[in-house]
Amino acid sequence: MDQNKEKQLNREGTEQKTKEAESLTKSAKFAILEDISDKEKEEQERTRVNKKLFLQYYESNRVIGAVCKKVNITTETVRVWRRDDPEFAKAFQNVDLERNEEVEDILMGMIFIKHDGPSVRYYLDRKHPEYNPHVTTEVITGTRTLEDILDEAEAKLKKEVMEKKQKK
Repeated sequence: MDQNKEKQLNREGTEQKTKEAESLTKSAKFAILEDISDKEKEEQERTRVNKKLFLQYYESNRVIGAVCKKVNITTETVRVWRRDDPEFAKAFQNVDLERNEEVEDILMGMIFIKHDGPSVRYYLDRKHPEYNPHVTTEVITGTRTLEDILDEAEAKLKKEVMEKKQKK
């Protein structure tokens, strides 16, 4: 009987220790979750501050890479913010629109005040329908390769040269 009592006491002691371990585990889990929650809150606050700093610097600098270095973030971070945060994306877009307006004002000043030739050509190439560069793209379908086309063009050129020589 002493052995049975001893086994029962051992079982009870083990059960008690298991319950204590479970309760410690729950409290430890809660502490860890609380710690993670605090870290997330700190991270969220740091992200909010970084977003605000980025936009403030971006308004004056307008060069994403330089602003990222100044705020100590990566350009990938900015891409993620623009993708995931509609408010940030809108603010970023507004800064870009302002920048485009400023650049357009500078271009117009170069054209109408300084009469800068390259600026005039640039503007006409892009805005005036008669000055737009006309680019045509040929699409060749079939089994002919670029090498075949070049060989044909070379053969044609050689033939023309030979004909000119024969005429002389």
